[in-house]
Amino acid sequence: MQLECVFGDLDGRAFDVLLLGLFKNGKGPLNIPDGPLKEFCRTFLQSQKFSGDWGERQEVHTLGQLPTARLCFVGLGEEENYDVRRLWQAVSGAARLLNGAGVSHLAVALESFHASELPSDVVARTVVEGVHFGAYEYTKFKQKEKETAARLGKLTLAGQAQKERQRIEQAAQMGRIAAESVSFARDLQNHPGNFLTPTRLAEIAVQAANEVGIQVKVLEQPEIETEKMGALLGVARGSQEPPRFIILE
Repeated sequence: MQLECVFGDLDGRAFDVLLLGLFKNGKGPLNIPDGPLKEFCRTFLQSQKFSGDWGERQEVHTLGQLPTARLCFVGLGEEENYDVRRLWQAVSGAARLLNGAGVSHLAVALESFHASELPSDVVARTVVEGVHFGAYEYTKFKQKEKETAARLGKLTLAGQAQKERQRIEQAAQMGRIAAESVSFARDLQNHPGNFLTPTRLAEIAVQAANEVGIQVKVLEQPEIETEKMGALLGVARGSQEPPRFIILE
């Protein structure tokens, strides 16, 4: 997933969907500079009686009134109950619903998810991880027509605090690295056994380790027998595939 951070006025920017958080006391989307976006949010929230309760979610089409096609409001509940876990759940849940619903470019208004206990860099990293995990799909063996459906391919973190730009960008990159690494591991876990054999897993481990400078050693069956790893050898006897033992350090 492509990642970018933008700062400043959002009124002239176009996204498929802009995600905004709202606390039950009303803080959130209105914590943005005056302009068409803020006025649109205020009018919508007043007309729809969006309360900001935890788990509440509502999507609205802007119908050409804004460059962004749709806004998605998510309720964050009481601010005193808000923490990293709730932030993660809010953005990952929204990403899960938007993924495959014709949304390829999602933007998140960072200030609308801020709280006194969560600094901006924590919010940025959590948002990146949450969106990645929410949009994760195992597609290795899906039919081609399903693979061609629109999927989230770009995430924009939209912030107002120029003075925190470096912290936010660094945190976002850390979140991207963590999320992509977890997704890589989830793919390995989801591969069927007849595809991800011990030999193939060892090859993937060697390639991944070499890319990041990690030392790797793969023990084959004679070495495993020398080390008297009976449990591993016992499991391997139930398969035609020879065992491998991978050491990363």
